[in-house]
Amino acid sequence: MHAQKHCTPRPFTAGLIALTALLASTACAQTFTTRILAHVPRNVTSVSLNDNGWAVWTTGLGNSSQVFLWAGSEVIPLGFPNRNNRDARINNNDWVVWSAIKANDTGQGSTDIYVWKGDGVPESVSTGLDSSAEPVINDRNDIAWWSSHEGIHDVFYLPAGSSTYRNLTEFDAVGASAMPQIDNNGYISWVRTIEIAPHVGASNLVFSTTGSTSDFTQITFRDDLNVYNYGMTSSGKLVWVQYNDAISRWEVWEYDRNTGVSRAIPGSQTQFFSPPAVREDGTIAFPVYITTLTYRLYWHRNGVTELIPITTSYTQNRPVALNNRGQILFASGNSSATGFYLILATPSDAPPSVSGRIQMEGIAANAPAQRITLTFRPSNNAPEFTRRVMLAPSGTFTVYNVPPNQYLVRVKGKKWLATALPVNTMAGNVVNLTLTLRAGDANNDNVVDVLDLAELIAAFDATPGAANWNEGRADLNCDNVVDVLDLDLLVRNFDLEGAP
Repeated sequence: MHAQKHCTPRPFTAGLIALTALLASTACAQTFTTRILAHVPRNVTSVSLNDNGWAVWTTGLGNSSQVFLWAGSEVIPLGFPNRNNRDARINNNDWVVWSAIKANDTGQGSTDIYVWKGDGVPESVSTGLDSSAEPVINDRNDIAWWSSHEGIHDVFYLPAGSSTYRNLTEFDAVGASAMPQIDNNGYISWVRTIEIAPHVGASNLVFSTTGSTSDFTQITFRDDLNVYNYGMTSSGKLVWVQYNDAISRWEVWEYDRNTGVSRAIPGSQTQFFSPPAVREDGTIAFPVYITTLTYRLYWHRNGVTELIPITTSYTQNRPVALNNRGQILFASGNSSATGFYLILATPSDAPPSVSGRIQMEGIAANAPAQRITLTFRPSNNAPEFTRRVMLAPSGTFTVYNVPPNQYLVRVKGKKWLATALPVNTMAGNVVNLTLTLRAGDANNDNVVDVLDLAELIAAFDATPGAANWNEGRADLNCDNVVDVLDLDLLVRNFDLEGAP
């Protein structure tokens, strides 16, 4: 939670009671099923959710802060040990960005921006800059963040497919720029702070295109520092939080880029705020502070502010994230003394899910999660689509948003032959689906043959870091060494071919 402005609160209890009564009377009919993804011992500082149902969150204090991923199987730590991992965001391509202390930091606490591209090892994208923070990523895989640069904060931008970032606010000699948000259409917003008197700053929200940031549009016109930028949709909506001095409360605001109209969200007034979330249809979710250690989740949609109809046993429900499939991710608990649960809520009328167990033949019990792709091929010749999971050795998985239909589902991992089986979601969720993936496909061409054997021979006895490790392709059981156990798996399935 951000540090809050200290002031004398004005009477608000009566208004809160009236608002609660109004919201209760208009409670929406939508219902949710909830799933606990994890329990963490400390506050959750950020959450993010993509349309595939993959969730990331940040929890912990100081250098112990860590980024975690739930990708349809079990929870995976993505960040680096003891490097203050922060501000994780995920896009619909399953890429995750966050900030963490530089690998070569000498005790200054300087941070870089890292990206994990849905598999493999995270890589830095801000090398060469001073401390960088608050990254965002869109569905084109463009990345933006702010960094301390030559004594002032600037917003930097890395276009998809490029290895060279650009300073988007270098033109602004008087403004400090931070808290960027980007959409999928080339627009970017950020908070611009200028000095309006000696040692007195003013922060305001501006937006522009990534190709012409010097021609920006200013949305807010404040003379204080109480503006925080939190969301931007590709349909043209910007969402932020600012302080209302007249009622001594924070408010969630929205701006429509298409009409140029901005307004405060009714019912969003709160003494202490936690970041709001917005999805493409314009729905905005936000926690509202009710009383000490109590936050409730509300949303504003179709012109109405309502209490989100999700029941929990805990009083602190924050922060919150939305995806465009109707799912909601939030943290829920009573205090850091008892910890917090990460809860994924799915609308009861959402398309079916498919869950079960995929056994990866031979995988070591302590192996890292493996990326598995499920390709759904409808029997009625509708377009096929894919769902992905980062599968733990246990093999348990869930994929969401599988429209009602009859499918032939092809399942493939990089070191395993593909398997195909029928799946019928016409009657709703499918559970207890089980299958086995046969190992030995070192070169990932869906057949176990002499090419895979050549890979294994070339890498025999290798461990990570060795010259012949070759990204561990021949480490068929994923135990970080290429040895006779891997050879046994390959021989066992030699000459077999996977499902097409």
